[in-house]
Amino acid sequence: MTRLLTIIFLIFFNFNLLYANAKYNIVVVQNTNELSQFNEVASSFAFTLNQKKNYNIKQFDLKSREIDDIVKEINKFNTNLIYAIGDRSAALLAEKTKNIPIIFSMILNYKNPKLRLAENKNVAGISLEVPAEITFMQLQMLVPTIKKVGIFYSERSKEIVDNIVARQAEFGLEIIAYEIKKDGAIEKAFRDIRKRVEAIYMVADPVIYTKDNTILLINECKKAKIPFIAYSDAFVKAGALMSVSPSYSTIGSQAASLAENILIDKTPPEKVGVVSPIGTFFVINALTSQEIGITTDENVLNFADKVYRNLED
Repeated sequence: MTRLLTIIFLIFFNFNLLYANAKYNIVVVQNTNELSQFNEVASSFAFTLNQKKNYNIKQFDLKSREIDDIVKEINKFNTNLIYAIGDRSAALLAEKTKNIPIIFSMILNYKNPKLRLAENKNVAGISLEVPAEITFMQLQMLVPTIKKVGIFYSERSKEIVDNIVARQAEFGLEIIAYEIKKDGAIEKAFRDIRKRVEAIYMVADPVIYTKDNTILLINECKKAKIPFIAYSDAFVKAGALMSVSPSYSTIGSQAASLAENILIDKTPPEKVGVVSPIGTFFVINALTSQEIGITTDENVLNFADKVYRNLED
């Protein structure tokens, strides 16, 4: 009996040793023409997994390689998982690789039907949308008197905004949602909503929030002396009051955790699903705060990850 138990133990031990030393082949694909933050995400992902020493990682750039060449390399590499950074990478790989699990990140609107990601059972990912409750909590810490928040949206972001409106009571806010149905209507929309709101909240809707429309709203909000809440540090630098955006290095390490969930725990991508980013980056423009007449507690400024205090920041 003792000998039998010893044999069972050795078999179990050797199996687990083999499992612990298993090598998984992962391909990372991005397009460095799109955002400089992509490199930060890719580096964090590779760094996190390389600490475990049982992953082989190859990286490809759509800037310098055709997608069909990358797919050939993926197949030669016996790839176990693909990490696609950005919408072009994710859409192309989801179309051209049918049996390899894909994780995506750095996509502003992953539900865009043109990408064909949301219903793909072989795809999991990390949304770029910070949960509204986190942004509203930071807003109320910065400007405690705000009770009415306006949101512009199109059909593209309707689902996001409907969810925010349904939860407005738990945020302690009144949400005034305004649908924009045609191009060039943003100026009129702001005039219509201006006297009914105390802040404007920017959702991830590329139909409405083109660069020109966003700058227009930032300037109109300054004139009206109401806060504009952006979703990107770049718009805070341009004059929005604040933003709460994902931490890009955290997205990389979070994607590594999803990869282990799929490869080690054998969880299907459709069960992993699309998750919210777990790390955030809180930015305040102290110049805008002064310009629109908000007195900000220095303790709140110290709480932020970044504060623009002068034009040279």
